[in-house]
Amino acid sequence: MTYSIGLFIEPLQQAFGWTRVQIMAGPSITAFSSFLLAPIVGAQIDRYGARRLALCGAVALSLIFACMGLVGSSTWSWLFVWLLSAVPFAMILPNMWTTAISGFFHAGGAWRWASPCRAPASPHCCCRSIPIF
Repeated sequence: MTYSIGLFIEPLQQAFGWTRVQIMAGPSITAFSSFLLAPIVGAQIDRYGARRLALCGAVALSLIFACMGLVGSSTWSWLFVWLLSAVPFAMILPNMWTTAISGFFHAGGAWRWASPCRAPASPHCCCRSIPIF
């Protein structure tokens, strides 16, 4: 929804009589709030695990986006729903997914696997790859 909100600006303007600023204030609130919440969510990732938080965030964000259909012509309810979506949105930011994916790799295993694969493309093919990790 946040990436395709531009498609909904004109229909929302016609249906509710809102300005573009009022419509785009909602996603802006979510983006700014998610930015502020990212360090807190990062600490929760370390505490509870990425998979658990990502699943909860995805379900919560889906439910909140479904509730957007219930928003009436009040601009305040529109902004409130977007404010509610900030927490689950912060739970599905890229730091969540990179943490989940990096958990599949063990102490240098990915580097050892990647070194021979990249050797033919390296300009220093004759040199032995030295693992950094």
